[in-house]
Amino acid sequence: QECTSLLGDVEPRFLLEIAGSGIREDAAMEMRCIAHGPLLGAPPGTPFAPLTIGRAHGTRFWQRLLRDEAFQALSRDHLVLEACGEGLGAVAVRSLSSLRPVRVRDGTAGAEEAEQAKKL
Repeated sequence: QECTSLLGDVEPRFLLEIAGSGIREDAAMEMRCIAHGPLLGAPPGTPFAPLTIGRAHGTRFWQRLLRDEAFQALSRDHLVLEACGEGLGAVAVRSLSSLRPVRVRDGTAGAEEAEQAKKL
């Protein structure tokens, strides 16, 4: 699957799929997926840099992907994904917005289960 990287050329360690009613109908599939990991050419075992998600980070990306209302609902600094533990793809998610909670779920949950997902 084609994905977008917000920090340049990376060796993907995880993919973040953006979904929901706030996505523009004409958004290409590669715009709905963010790949993140260490920069290409980094030594093996290098952890990836934190990835901050928000309007202030990759503004043009979010404007092209999200409907106007969804873009405005996205905080300037909404959440950060950070490497954690010893695993190459272990990721910690930390909410940076006190007004808009982040919900975390695995990719197998349906829409109803997503609404019940744990808030960070």
